Amino acid sequence: MWGDFSAAEMQRELLNAKGQNVSVLLNSPGGDAFEGIAIFNLLRAYEGLVNMRVLGLAASAASIIAMAGDTIEMAEASTMMIHSAWGVVMGNKKDMLQFAELLDKLDSALADVYSRRTGQAFDAVVEMMEK
Repeated sequence: MWGDFSAAEMQRELLNAKGQNVSVLLNSPGGDAFEGIAIFNLLRAYEGLVNMRVLGLAASAASIIAMAGDTIEMAEASTMMIHSAWGVVMGNKKDMLQFAELLDKLDSALADVYSRRTGQAFDAVVEMMEK
């Protein structure tokens, strides 16, 4: 969360794994969406199998990382939380509108991942994210 584990660290770990199957144990409240997307993409591109196991919590950006597994297992009593993207911006109305557009694009990209990985309809996923 917030820099505890980065895409650069994930890349190093995957290089060290040398194509062997890997297990990712996930317990995170999330963090930066773009860092989570980068970790997701590294895991999806990895040549070995990625077994994802959510031990306690996969929330926010961590829920996107969870979607990278070839297998995704939720441990007993674990939780996954998804939501619409959010952030903080300062500036004038143009800055605010541009940021709203960025959040809208991000929501669409995330909903697409959730939809493809879970088999849920895109619109249903958007509704879940908004709730």
